[in-house]
Amino acid sequence: MIGQLIKKDFIHLTCSLRSVLISWILICLCLAMVSVGTSVTMPAFGAYMLFYSMKAYEERSKGYLLTASLPVKRKEVCKVQYLEALIFLIISMPCSALGLLLQNSIKGTKILPTAMMLLVMFGIGLIYVSIIIPCVAYFGTHKSRYAVIIFYGFVVGVASVDIVQNALRRVAAIGRVGNVGVFIGIACLSFLLSYEISLWIFKNKDFK
Repeated sequence: MIGQLIKKDFIHLTCSLRSVLISWILICLCLAMVSVGTSVTMPAFGAYMLFYSMKAYEERSKGYLLTASLPVKRKEVCKVQYLEALIFLIISMPCSALGLLLQNSIKGTKILPTAMMLLVMFGIGLIYVSIIIPCVAYFGTHKSRYAVIIFYGFVVGVASVDIVQNALRRVAAIGRVGNVGVFIGIACLSFLLSYEISLWIFKNKDFK
């Protein structure tokens, strides 16, 4: 059933939201070329863009009423959202990696998408979606859109600070496995905690 629900959402994405897919590719690639900060946080934005578009489409078309009428548990509906956000995060990472490569060739930033850098991108994206999914689940897409955009702006702002960018360059150059491992561990814990929060919201949510 989880696989069927994911298939349903991807059919909507590829058939009804093609313009979003095109915009997603262009935005993720172009913004990733702006600075190191935007390229590192771009997978988070890519995941948000696709996830938010899917949920907004579902709210407009009242698709959640159809889902609620299906013989599917709310726990499975919650799992689908987290699995989709994870998929969106992973498929957004190549655009950010390509943006870093273009930055290096055009601007000479001397920072490449190494394995450690990709892990940092993944960790930042994981923490970001861990925050936005419960917000969207509780408030809906319309009420939560400004909050999640402002939060993303904050994340980009922090990543664009010189001291943070220098740290990212060191991660790309030498990569401290221990520090990055701790960061990924924290990101995974936040993802699991976020799932439990969203599951509680879904179990008490009144679909109407």
